[in-house]
Amino acid sequence: MLQVVGAGYNDKLFTQNIKPEPSPIQLVYAGKLSNAKGVPWLLRALAKIETPNWQLHLVGGGSGAEKENCLRRI
Repeated sequence: MLQVVGAGYNDKLFTQNIKPEPSPIQLVYAGKLSNAKGVPWLLRALAKIETPNWQLHLVGGGSGAEKENCLRRI
């Protein structure tokens, strides 16, 4: 009598069906916080994105009312 024995592999045990959460998209702006550099435009555009899977990192400085205007929009 001949009997076929499998390799002992159970695909239900070794197949991972769980998908990890995607990492947030990292956006970086480095520069002067001013209207001339388009910071208010950037912030308005990002506010319209429906999927909240992003993070914005603002690095920079500035002075006066332009800087304060940019910071108020955050």
